[in-house]
Amino acid sequence: MDEQLQGLRLRFSGRRFQGKRLPVGVLPDIEAFRDLIVAFAKAEWLSSHEGRRRVPRGFDGQLNLDLIAIEDGSSVPVLAPSPAEAQGFLPGMATGALDLFRLSFDRICELIDKAANEPRYKPVLKRDQISALNRFGAGLRSDEKIDFVGSKGAGGAVVSIDAESRKNLITRIRDTYEKRYEGIGRLQVVSAEGWIEVETEIYGVVKFEVGERATAEFDGSLMNEVSFDILLELDAEDKVRRVKEIYAVDLHDAPNETYNSSLERAVGRLREIALLADGWLDGGGSRVQQSIIDIAENLIRVDPVWFAPAGIFPTPEGGIQIELNREGKDLSINIDAVGQLTGDLMDSDGSVEELLDRGAVIRTIGLLGGSVEDGKSIG
Repeated sequence: MDEQLQGLRLRFSGRRFQGKRLPVGVLPDIEAFRDLIVAFAKAEWLSSHEGRRRVPRGFDGQLNLDLIAIEDGSSVPVLAPSPAEAQGFLPGMATGALDLFRLSFDRICELIDKAANEPRYKPVLKRDQISALNRFGAGLRSDEKIDFVGSKGAGGAVVSIDAESRKNLITRIRDTYEKRYEGIGRLQVVSAEGWIEVETEIYGVVKFEVGERATAEFDGSLMNEVSFDILLELDAEDKVRRVKEIYAVDLHDAPNETYNSSLERAVGRLREIALLADGWLDGGGSRVQQSIIDIAENLIRVDPVWFAPAGIFPTPEGGIQIELNREGKDLSINIDAVGQLTGDLMDSDGSVEELLDRGAVIRTIGLLGGSVEDGKSIG
């Protein structure tokens, strides 16, 4: 391997990460991973220096990781020691920075794998290890996971962590865990004391501390939609303890009747599709998973009036097909069983343009007058 590309590798798997895409929303997970590595490196140093209660001054500063590449399959960030740290290391250490990082990497993998395979295992960690672990993976969605590339668990498979196993591990150590949550809800309460309450799809009514914005922006807009991006503290039963951080919270204009009726029609059709069991097509036909229903609904929600004339159909493979005619052209949008968007655009002369990826589909919708923009979350 090229020496410059030696480092630690995490594989982010899920539809958001296909094609070497690494959304900026998961960058805090990479930062938390660095802090997790450093926390375990501190523990390794202390265990090898009996009688020392603290690491040397500047220990953290000499343990820096740089993101030097993003490899394919799905997205694999490669993290290596910063150049200054690659040349030397702290006194008393017989190994270099990368070797110490790898040792910490192995310890983290052992922790995660043991928690996944031993129901009664309850790890004992230091405060900084728990803090970093609680932030690492907080941005993962239900269909995503992080693989520790090069690791091998007890069963021989690569060690990985997903939203559920992460929650299971953290709540063995403490009462609550952190999770990043993006969504759209409805404004229920506005308080002059600087907070609002929003009815969310997953966690019920959630209280947002927004200060002066409560009366300046949200007053008089009850039941309007609110989009948000927040960090929640949840207990083991997924009940909200508090909102730890607000990254974004924005009020939407009240939708008109045409918007509401168009959205209601589309959502109703998707709910019908969600009820279809395996074998719905004369004994064949796979059930459409809720994650695929969600992708279709999120796509349509951005501009339901534009999608109003569309036909929405299940596919035998467990996907969804959306068909509509716009400006004399027939557009077919396909969401396959793993959530990938493709499509076809047929012109009035019969010529067909293949839309090979999500970006091509979004651009085509925009060219035909839709308001969906590349970069908006439809997953």
